[in-house]
Amino acid sequence: MRGALGLQPPVEYRDEVYDAGTASLLALVAAAPEDVRTLVVVGHEPTMSHAAATLAGPESDPATVARVQLGVPTASWSWLELAGSWDEVEPRAARLVRLVTPG
Repeated sequence: MRGALGLQPPVEYRDEVYDAGTASLLALVAAAPEDVRTLVVVGHEPTMSHAAATLAGPESDPATVARVQLGVPTASWSWLELAGSWDEVEPRAARLVRLVTPG
């Protein structure tokens, strides 16, 4: 991904993401430094789709919300946008814009 971006953003590997539930994952995101503008979180199902569905607020794409509520296949990713700062992460605080699935 870093090569595709043409950038060398810092990468952190956090063991706690592997076993995180939705609440734990949201707490990790909320702890991101203020100067981080884009945050990529890579994890496992069903936590990733649960987190996307939990964060999806009223401005989210309804079809995308419905799909992540069912779960997503391996190698899928969700694009969410947050209007505020990371420490404002809470249920329904983001806009779920897109879901990309393999194939």
